[in-house]
This record gives sequence, C-alpha cells and structure tokens, in this order.
Amino acid sequence: MMNNQHLEESKKRLAARERAEQLFREQQEHEEQERRGWTRIADLIVMHHQPKTKTRKEHNEQTGEKEEKSKAREKARQLYEQAEEQEQRKKSVRRLVGRV
Repeated sequence: MMNNQHLEESKKRLAARERAEQLFREQQEHEEQERRGWTRIADLIVMHHQPKTKTRKEHNEQTGEKEEKSKAREKARQLYEQAEEQEQRKKSVRRLVGRV
C-alpha cells in the first residue's frame, strides 16, 4: 500500500517536472523568436535613421533631425526595457523549474 502511494507521488512529481521543463523550453523558444524579431526591428530602425545621400541628410536637418534621434532613443529604451522584462521572466521560470 505504501509502495503504491509512494509510486503515485513519484509519478505526479515526474509529470509536474516534465510539464515545467516543457513550459521552460517553450518559453525559451518564444523568447528566442521574439529576440530575433526585435533585433531585426532594431536593425531596421538604425538603417532608417542613417542618411542615404547628402540630400537626405540636408532634408533631415530641415525637418527636425533632433526629433528623429529622440524617437530612436525612445525606441531603443523601450527595447532595452522589454529585454530586461524578458530576463526577469526567464529568471522566474528558472526558479520555478528549480523548485519542481
């Protein structure tokens, strides 16, 4: 009787661990895909803000180059904050997996 109960508890713990590991793997895959997407977006932002020709640079100066730089800084700050949030989520998932 005790062996059956012990076996059932072991099975439950194993199933919980497997679920946690699966969730962790899925979270890592999702974060990797998201990171690749944000890296691509950041590359596009940088490319967008680089002047293509001299006339483009002159046009930027006339239409508010400072405003564009401010927007780029804001976007970079947002990306940084999102990366920090992802790191915090990853750490919390690791703690959860460690407890199981």
